[in-house]
Amino acid sequence: MFSDKYAETFKSFVDEILKPVTIPTVKPVDHSILLDELAILKEKYLSGTPSDEHKFAGAVITAAMAVIIGI
Repeated sequence: MFSDKYAETFKSFVDEILKPVTIPTVKPVDHSILLDELAILKEKYLSGTPSDEHKFAGAVITAAMAVIIGI
C-alpha cells in the first residue's frame, strides 16, 4: 500500500517535471491608429505658439511615439 502511493506520487512528480513547456503565441498588435493620433497632437503642439510648454509636450509625444514604435 505504501509503495503504491509512493509510486503514484513519484510518477505524477516525474510527469509534471518532464511535460513539455508550451508558450502561447503572441498576436501582433496594430498601433497605427494610436501613432496617427499622436502625430496629430505633436503637429498641433509644435505648430502652435512657440512656448516651453508646447515644446515639452511635443518632446513627450515624440518620445511616446518612439516607445510605441519600439514595442
